[in-house]
Amino acid sequence: ERSDLYALGCVLYEMLAGEPPLVGSTPQSTAAKRLTDRPTPIPVLRETVTPELSACVDRMLARLPADRFESAAVLGEALSETDPAVQTSSAAAHWGPVHGARRERSPRRIGFSLAVLALVVIAAWQLIPRVVSSSGDSDGSRAALGSDERPSIAVLPLANRSEREEDAFFTDAFHDELLTRLAMIGGLKVISRTSVLSYGERPTKSLRSIGEELDARYIMEGGAFRADDHVRINLQLIDALEDPHLWARTFDVEIAVENLISVQEEVAREVAAADVAEVRPAELLAIGVAPTLDRQAYELYLRGRKLYGRSYRSEDHAEAEGMFQRAVAIDSSFALAWSFLSATAARRYFLHHARDEDTSSLAWAAANRATELAPDLPQTHFALGEYYYHVLMDLGRALQEYLIAHRGSPNDDEITAGIGYIKRRQGDWWQARDYLEEALEYNPLSGNLLWDLGETQYGLRLYP
Repeated sequence: ERSDLYALGCVLYEMLAGEPPLVGSTPQSTAAKRLTDRPTPIPVLRETVTPELSACVDRMLARLPADRFESAAVLGEALSETDPAVQTSSAAAHWGPVHGARRERSPRRIGFSLAVLALVVIAAWQLIPRVVSSSGDSDGSRAALGSDERPSIAVLPLANRSEREEDAFFTDAFHDELLTRLAMIGGLKVISRTSVLSYGERPTKSLRSIGEELDARYIMEGGAFRADDHVRINLQLIDALEDPHLWARTFDVEIAVENLISVQEEVAREVAAADVAEVRPAELLAIGVAPTLDRQAYELYLRGRKLYGRSYRSEDHAEAEGMFQRAVAIDSSFALAWSFLSATAARRYFLHHARDEDTSSLAWAAANRATELAPDLPQTHFALGEYYYHVLMDLGRALQEYLIAHRGSPNDDEITAGIGYIKRRQGDWWQARDYLEEALEYNPLSGNLLWDLGETQYGLRLYP
């Protein structure tokens, strides 16, 4: 329809000229200008735009529908004439003759839907070179590799070296908790689990390539072998830029919560000893605190965390909620489990998986219990933020809680992105962009974050 062509013309005009075709002080005055004024010719605002392309956009913005292009195919032919490299026949072949009014309507609508989608992807695309492309350095490495003010580390998935498949969960859970503990170090940028999981236990790429793609100076890798109630964990830390092994350790421990936490604390000490990052005494103390001493409750919590982060599916969240409930039933002083029980219920409410009073009450009661047990825990404030945001839609109080959680857990991409989403809802799009960019630093391979950041860039009219 020719109204679609007019709408697309408005978008193209703004992308080329850097400003909308007609702007009034109010929506009503903007509509009136459409009837009385003509847009400023694009070459006046942007000299690099050719007169031929400007004429195409002007025709798309014609006041009378009859003066616009007859169809998308005709527009394609006109645009091809503005660039000798584009052949008219290819445009016609793409759109093709359509027989019958009903068939003509469908591809046209699909074409314009894809055009809108493309605009968002284009806005996001400008971010990708920062994540995965190479700079012009003589040795082919990116200048940004490890150039963040904080040193960056990626902990690759640990290899399960046990023969039993059921031990794979233990290895995966230990890797997840190791990431969580290292993320407590404020002087270290820790790449999130979501991004490192894509490389698998036995990555085919070189560690240098992985470091470049994740913007991580240091890579930690290893594996775990479990035999009955004992586990052997091998870990090594490598400088991805220069490829030396900074350290390697083997831990043989009996499987108990306090022993596993002790291994994670020792790894943090090794990171500090290798001069990778400064670890403050308070951070070491926090890393060394076991969230529970009950092994069964801890395992249920870990299973719940895995389900919580796996997807947005209703069944995953319902099962995660059940795991957390069983964990706190075993150990009622397990603050972390209460926090994630609250966050899971709030998310189920927000996603309309269980939008009822029982779910909202559970989210509030669990957050309150976590606050009683551990008022300074970052995850407690995260749970409160989730409740205020996803259940009450109280953006001000949610932002307060998220900011407190962010100070205590500076590497958490979910908390950081949550601040960005609230800022965007409050109309502060520039700060929203900053927080989403920060979240992408921690989770550089997240398609969701890249998409959301692209939408924000588009809303700010930051085109490539």
